[in-house]
Amino acid sequence: MLAAPAAAHAQAFSDVTRAVVDYSKANTEPRKTCEAIGRFSSKNIAQIASTMVPGDPAAPEHCRVTGLLSPEIAFEVSLPSKWNGRFYMIGNGGYAGEAIDDHPSTSRRALN
Repeated sequence: MLAAPAAAHAQAFSDVTRAVVDYSKANTEPRKTCEAIGRFSSKNIAQIASTMVPGDPAAPEHCRVTGLLSPEIAFEVSLPSKWNGRFYMIGNGGYAGEAIDDHPSTSRRALN
């Protein structure tokens, strides 16, 4: 018999007012420009594109990189203009294939 998983106690990523660390302070500069990332080439990358997204109250300025790894693995990553040293990832966990902008109940409803 398997034991029930322990409750997760993760800190809300976007709640800077309750954060243990002040991750609103970002000092690390990128080593490559957003434009240069979009021109990156490799035998395993079927396509890649990058777009600079201006900051707004919901998210700071960042470089959105999308692409396709051969043969058909799509990816998307948002790289901040200044990094605070933290990493936040969503995906898989039984919901692989969801778009970041999908409403949670839309894709999960089909699985229930």
